Amino acid sequence: MILIIERSAEVLDRLVQLVSEIEHPKTIFKATGFEEAELLLEDIQPKIVLLDSCLPEQKSIDLLKRIKKINAATKVIILSNNPDVRYEKHYLSMGADVFLDKYHDYEKIPVVINNIYCSKELPAATLR
Repeated sequence: MILIIERSAEVLDRLVQLVSEIEHPKTIFKATGFEEAELLLEDIQPKIVLLDSCLPEQKSIDLLKRIKKINAATKVIILSNNPDVRYEKHYLSMGADVFLDKYHDYEKIPVVINNIYCSKELPAATLR
């Protein structure tokens, strides 16, 4: 199962379409905010979470902590508009598995998800 948490409806739709095209069997859930995502997390316990780094009120970090508390094995891919290395290091230190620039690394999302499904080693940082 994959959970996509993205505040922008347009970007969320693009991500759902992109993830739907991946060959591995999966069920996709989506949320546009903290509360909706939190409710889904305990119910579905996803294998992979794509998490928008810019949820309102800096809730992305809270959500990341919650995801890892529920299931430390869940792979979290942070999607960010801010490719700053300090920002990336912060998310990785908080437990994120992969950090991608939302717009420039868009085509790398299927590669990362396929690597997770195939149990391949993930880079801790971006795939640049």
